Amino acid sequence: TATVAANLGALDLQEGGSGGAERALSLFLQAWRIRNELAPATTGLLSAQLAELYIGRKALDDALPYLQDAWEKLAKVEGKGGRHTIRVGRHLAQAYLRLKKPLKAEPILR
Repeated sequence: TATVAANLGALDLQEGGSGGAERALSLFLQAWRIRNELAPATTGLLSAQLAELYIGRKALDDALPYLQDAWEKLAKVEGKGGRHTIRVGRHLAQAYLRLKKPLKAEPILR
């Protein structure tokens, strides 16, 4: 069910149009809730997608918990040197810097 919801959300984003982003966000949130309850270790990439949607809406405070979740979960799966972990880590560090929290960004950047 989580995979279907995420795939439908991705399809909404690809097709664009009015309401596509809102519907995609709703579907991705539904998929994340299911995965977080049943298989929390698998939420990494989905959390990253949710964070991107929130960042696109200029909702950095809403994106931050998903960026943090994505970074932590991806680091466990692929290591801190993994390509997804590094990409999400950069976004997470930039978010902390924009929110004027450089001490939170430093360990991520290291």
